Amino acid sequence: MIMKKILMIILAAIFFLLGVIGLLIPVIPQVPFFVAGVLLMSMASPRFRNAVKGTKLYRKYLKKHIDNNVRLSAMLNA
Repeated sequence: MIMKKILMIILAAIFFLLGVIGLLIPVIPQVPFFVAGVLLMSMASPRFRNAVKGTKLYRKYLKKHIDNNVRLSAMLNA
């Protein structure tokens, strides 16, 4: 269980790093990397998950989509 969390945190850091590289090099898209990093961190850390769910951006744009998607809802609420 702890190894799974560590792996998710490492993968999230890699995706965030790729997103930053995408900001510096305009050919590489950055948004998918940042979204993947946030999803992985949300799965690894309940504290991070609660921080993301507490933002206005999440409530306004993402909450209805995540609540309707069974897979995403199960991943983020596990």
